[in-house]
Amino acid sequence: MNTHVLPTLFGQRLLSLACYLGLAPFIALWGRGARRPLPPLVQHHLRQATGIFLLLCLVILLFILVVASISVAIVLDRHFYQDSQIEAFALNTTRRLFLCWLVFWVFGAGLALGASDRPMPLVGWLARGKYARRATWGLLLGLHTLLLALTPFAVYTAHLTPPPPPPPPPPPVSSASAPAASKSPSSPNSPSATPSPPPNFSSSAPTAAKAAS
Repeated sequence: MNTHVLPTLFGQRLLSLACYLGLAPFIALWGRGARRPLPPLVQHHLRQATGIFLLLCLVILLFILVVASISVAIVLDRHFYQDSQIEAFALNTTRRLFLCWLVFWVFGAGLALGASDRPMPLVGWLARGKYARRATWGLLLGLHTLLLALTPFAVYTAHLTPPPPPPPPPPPVSSASAPAASKSPSSPNSPSATPSPPPNFSSSAPTAAKAAS
């Protein structure tokens, strides 16, 4: 029997999954205001989801530092920047770190759906500190607030965008071009063209003989 799997309700699994969808600070605030504390499974995934998002913040911070370092290297020594290929190495490293974070996130969400309280490596250690958890929740709340504040501006900007102009109408056909087209000679390949008669060589032969005599 697996001791890591707890018999829980379906709602607790949804709450545990919601922690990995960025709703961890709201669930923590709801748990503080409720009369009963959160179930142990939800509390466990609340800590793990906080550690996962803290790890994401560290990856983003590292990416910002890498971009700033590359910018300084371009300004100070451009030849070193071109010869060392530091940009490709730094971007590849940051991409791999983000893929590792994505693996952690998928693994944590799978544990939440499976109602498992198995601890994840490194994530539980990151979320052990009280101040680290509060800082991560503050960042997530700030992100949600920023998204909510930008939504009306995005809708307003979409209304201010003028619609695309209609396609131009086709040019009108003038009445003077129709008779000109009817008077133009027909091409020899057209079926309505009448073939010209062949030259009569028999009638021109006696005339040429009389002129020679």
